[in-house]
Amino acid sequence: MNVSPLKNDVAILIDCWTNIDSWIEDGSEKLFDRILDFVENTESIGTIILASYDCDPREYRSNDIWYENTRNLLGSEIYNQKCKEQFEFRKEYNTTYSKILNYHTSKQQYAMHYPWELDKLNILGKIYLCGITFSDCLKNRPLGWKSLKNYEVYVNKNCVAEVENVNNEVTYHDASFDDEWIQMNHDTWKLKKVL
Repeated sequence: MNVSPLKNDVAILIDCWTNIDSWIEDGSEKLFDRILDFVENTESIGTIILASYDCDPREYRSNDIWYENTRNLLGSEIYNQKCKEQFEFRKEYNTTYSKILNYHTSKQQYAMHYPWELDKLNILGKIYLCGITFSDCLKNRPLGWKSLKNYEVYVNKNCVAEVENVNNEVTYHDASFDDEWIQMNHDTWKLKKVL
């Protein structure tokens, strides 16, 4: 089932896990609060996608609004197969940060992990990526920016974090050193289109 084309922008929240508190000195909750403030207060964002990879199977099978909306969009059979693929070979699991998992808004909410799921939404607007870490998960996950070259992809530097060294000290990424991005304003960066 496809929905009517989404003219509003979309925010994808990648790997906003609970267990990362141990390696973010100032607390992941500050980053996640900024993400929730950004998506809630950016009027152009009409849809939020939770992309928590490698999570506990109980989370994927929950009746939480993120997962329930996705199950309704994809249908139970496809959704269950997708979930099976998500945790088929995992021995350890992550958990989405509870404030994000329990977040409710008037905006559409889905839990997605693959580009083919985005196709069901008929996205016409921008995609904003949020989460941890910019150079790994936000880049390389199936819904990371390497896979989204057909979309207008943006990053608000206040909504991403980067692990910079072996001591797991975290700094917030401003994307200034990455030549695949163009600075649009003080906080916003846009992924260059591939020609």
